[in-house]
Amino acid sequence: MASRPGRSLSYLLLNRFPSRYSGRLIILPKKTWHVWNQDNRERVLRDERLHREEEAKQAEKQRCVLIGSLLMAQLLGLGVSWWSWKA
Repeated sequence: MASRPGRSLSYLLLNRFPSRYSGRLIILPKKTWHVWNQDNRERVLRDERLHREEEAKQAEKQRCVLIGSLLMAQLLGLGVSWWSWKA
């Protein structure tokens, strides 16, 4: 590094590396897995919404299976009522 006449080494270093950088490497926003990245936040919200919809579908399917088995038991005359299955 060639120094100019009249400039000290500390002046040259401070002007070359401003204090706002403070020697840190700020690479987190460039990472694809960064949790505060807008794309990742939208992906998490989408995945949570899809998970809730899938759980609702499974609960509805389970309810339909339960009602179907209750109706089948009543048709066969097994003496099973809704109140005995309700937990």
